[in-house]
Amino acid sequence: MSANVNPDLKKTSNSLSTEVRNERNMLLCTTYALNNSDTKRMQVGLRTMYDVGTFEPSIRIMGNTSSGILLDLHTWEKYKDIIPSANSYLCGENKNMPAPIIINNIAISFT
Repeated sequence: MSANVNPDLKKTSNSLSTEVRNERNMLLCTTYALNNSDTKRMQVGLRTMYDVGTFEPSIRIMGNTSSGILLDLHTWEKYKDIIPSANSYLCGENKNMPAPIIINNIAISFT
């Protein structure tokens, strides 16, 4: 999924992004709570791609004390395959710590 961006809008987005710690803004973003206390959340939206002037789907997973990680659609497809085993560990159903998971040269370790 992609859409063309007006170059003037691209410049505005770029300058806004610089003011917000060089993070790309997400458009049409929807936030979902991942736990009952709403301390862990997931945002689904469109991220601007400055180099080509398009938007791409992206998912941000974050907590109250962290800005989180931003995953593109391809990485999310890989990540969602390991969610059941990660959930089992994080919810305390399985006490054995899972091995680190490597997706696109990013290692996710459980502590």
